[in-house]
Amino acid sequence: MIQAVLRLRSEETTFRAEPVLATRVGRVRWGLSHLLPATVGAISTMAAAGASAGLVHGLGSGDIAGSTVDVLATSVLHVPAILVLAGLTLALFGLAPKLVFAAWIALTGFLLLGQLGPTLDLDQWMMNLSPFSHVPLAPEDLRALPTSALLASALLLAAVGLAGLRRRDIG
Repeated sequence: MIQAVLRLRSEETTFRAEPVLATRVGRVRWGLSHLLPATVGAISTMAAAGASAGLVHGLGSGDIAGSTVDVLATSVLHVPAILVLAGLTLALFGLAPKLVFAAWIALTGFLLLGQLGPTLDLDQWMMNLSPFSHVPLAPEDLRALPTSALLASALLLAAVGLAGLRRRDIG
């Protein structure tokens, strides 16, 4: 997801963005042309991974339909957290394109918090810095507020990035 959004930066630094932006394609449309396929890609990747893992688990447990649906739903619950990373990447690109590497640092930090946070007995406020800590463990645990907050954060970050992109000098 991060790499798909960072394609914008690659196009800018290799001077392929200027000819595109010299046409009727506006900066926001250009940014969305990278963000939307990345979003669809993240959703379909998580759905395919969840369906595959659910099918394999179902074959082992004997409940193919139930396991496939459960694991598929659980994997798709991660999409809002992934979208936060996409929004962060777009915000960095729109506001400070030389700092887009920070999106990879954020992902690394989020993953380390998720993997090592409980082991290191970190405070909950620190664990909550990762959007993945707000993802429910199962569809039964789904609560509207954290999921809505993740989606709202992703949209806000993307909007900030697109607004920054409108004011930037590309090239």
